[in-house]
Amino acid sequence: MRGRLRLLRISRGWVNVDWFSDYNVDIGASAVRVEVAEGASLPAGPVAIDFDAAEGDQAQRQLEEVSSGQVVQIQLHVAGVEEIAGWSVRIEYDPEKVLYVSASFAPSDFIPGLVSLVDEKDGRVEVGGTLLGTGETGVGDGALGTLEFEVGEGFSFNADLIISQVSLRTVESGRVKQEVRSVATRRPSCDGLFFPARREFHPRPRACARRGRAVRCQMVRRARS
Repeated sequence: MRGRLRLLRISRGWVNVDWFSDYNVDIGASAVRVEVAEGASLPAGPVAIDFDAAEGDQAQRQLEEVSSGQVVQIQLHVAGVEEIAGWSVRIEYDPEKVLYVSASFAPSDFIPGLVSLVDEKDGRVEVGGTLLGTGETGVGDGALGTLEFEVGEGFSFNADLIISQVSLRTVESGRVKQEVRSVATRRPSCDGLFFPARREFHPRPRACARRGRAVRCQMVRRARS
């Protein structure tokens, strides 16, 4: 089913545009550009999670060898963004498997002087910031910041960190908010996979690389004394 576009209120030179049901944006009254995401097919958006701590986006969207109690740092990277003076990213997760580590968010210098903002709720966290007054803006590609998640006791086969919303305070068009879906996955360590129907055990790494295939199996984890 296709969405519908409606214009809501005009307040102090800003127009609020609501796109059923994927998109909402505040734009300047003179702006004409509106980006939309139709139906259930959401774009990945301009921001991605990288599990690699090295400088730059290493495009590591999956992290292996994760166990309960471990704290994992992630980087947020933006690509091809127009000139912005602020941003926010919402990350959703299963709180039984992972938890955001409070006060762990650290913005980068992509926008120098950014005042960081964090909003924590059950099963999601929104991080970002804005410039107060005038200052140097950010444009193009770069790291937006880092934050940490702790692996919970309920973690088993995998846990997803999902970027579900990106909001950009653009210089040209005002605040642009977009519903997106960008997924990064954490998987536990394992010795291999066991196939009950055939009573076969395949050790890693060949077996672990086959997790994505539609095979009924159960993971065998190394027994630790």
